[in-house]
Amino acid sequence: MQRFLRGFATKANRYTPEAQVILQDTMVPGAYLKYLKNRSNKDKTKRGSDEVPMYTEPARSMTFGQKSDGPTQAQMRLADRVRKAMTKVQAVEDLPTNWLSQLRVADVKVARNLKRCQIEYEPIANEQGKVHNAVRKHSRLLNTLINQHAQTEHTIHIKFISHEHKDIDEVYNTIEKELDSL
Repeated sequence: MQRFLRGFATKANRYTPEAQVILQDTMVPGAYLKYLKNRSNKDKTKRGSDEVPMYTEPARSMTFGQKSDGPTQAQMRLADRVRKAMTKVQAVEDLPTNWLSQLRVADVKVARNLKRCQIEYEPIANEQGKVHNAVRKHSRLLNTLINQHAQTEHTIHIKFISHEHKDIDEVYNTIEKELDSL
């Protein structure tokens, strides 16, 4: 009998006064009652009210839709294949316009899942606008030709991006060198 009464007495203290008001006004499903329960003093001391909040970084920073740790071996091999295929397409294939052969591949980035690819190119010709328009207009044709010449197991979705940020890259490199020398 005492055990029954002891259990009944602790149930009255189970919820805070604010939670008891909520429970009287609304019906709360049993699974959510744990959020209204009164926490013991032990829990409050464990959490510590005087702790300094810590700044946490996200687990991964995402760029280009993937992890930014650095390219894997498979990514580097596929990027090399795509770069060679682009060179082969420019040399062998009969392209619809001569402007498509007037570009140089600056960088090839492959996603972690090996299904997407970004080709950064620089126009060689003086008329850069015509080269950009030709690449934009014939990007589907270039995509299929590169996939044929790369001879991969699955189709790679290729996106062509103008490498106009080479000046910014140079600035970043000089800043990095200056920081390393300090």
